[in-house]
Amino acid sequence: MKHDVKLCDVVISNRVLHYDSAKITPGGTRYRPQSYPANALLLKQLQTLTGRHSYKAWQSQVGRNIKTMGAKLKSPEVHFGTIVSGSQVIAAVEKKEELLKLDDKIIAAEMEMGGVMAAVFSRADPKRAITIRGISDAADARKAKLDSKKVYRKFAAANPARLTRTFLLGRPVDPLGVDTFEAHLTLGAAAAARKHLQPIPKSSHLAFECAIAPCGPAKTLSLELRATNASAKPIRILEAVATYRDANGEQTKRLTPDPKQLVMRCELKNVSPAPINVYAATVGPARSAVLDVNTRRQKERLKWTAPSGRSK
Repeated sequence: MKHDVKLCDVVISNRVLHYDSAKITPGGTRYRPQSYPANALLLKQLQTLTGRHSYKAWQSQVGRNIKTMGAKLKSPEVHFGTIVSGSQVIAAVEKKEELLKLDDKIIAAEMEMGGVMAAVFSRADPKRAITIRGISDAADARKAKLDSKKVYRKFAAANPARLTRTFLLGRPVDPLGVDTFEAHLTLGAAAAARKHLQPIPKSSHLAFECAIAPCGPAKTLSLELRATNASAKPIRILEAVATYRDANGEQTKRLTPDPKQLVMRCELKNVSPAPINVYAATVGPARSAVLDVNTRRQKERLKWTAPSGRSK
């Protein structure tokens, strides 16, 4: 939609803006768009791709194909920005200008990815996603006449497909997300922890539900848990368990303590891509906790701190 984006160029989203939700008012249409950000890792890797030899080779090959077909176009370029998505076909300048008011960095409009991204983000274990599209028209009144022979439409489909292939041949990520995960620590209700732990008098509980979301299967995934009190001193962890899923269904694994019970460790085998929960019982309330998560491809240190003045 921006003037520097031309026919058959490739556009890559830093976010998809789904604009179907709107309210009709006397002053016009008031949009309530839903924003779906692209995965930061995929976005960074694709931005890096444009400086590599493989990208230049793609650009040259596609440029030769365009000339062979007799289309009067320059070699395609790649643009990064916001892509708007909705159920309406954009074929009027007025509508285009209306949508540009939502975000001045909009580079393209299309009709499918809003629904796709909504499905991705509605999952209990959201997958990494990004949008790569080709430009087949200028989203104005010339839409029908501009490509009566569908030449531009063919290149608009082929160019992003070839770029995606070039990207994946570099193996920037495992296509199945093997041994990779997304994770964060958010404290849940203590009652959830008590369901999985033995009753221990005067103990406090930590419940980190959906702490780890494997992006694909993991042969091994190791966990290491520590906790501190309000004085920032390590506290004993009396018991800790992790619940996860493998090929046989739901599993529970007990973490093994070090001699002083200040660190709990375990290794999960053949983990399926389903949320992993961690529950622990501590001697006295914990003010903070650290969970180290490791696989063959990824290492993360997750941290949780209770709100000021509160400990669980």
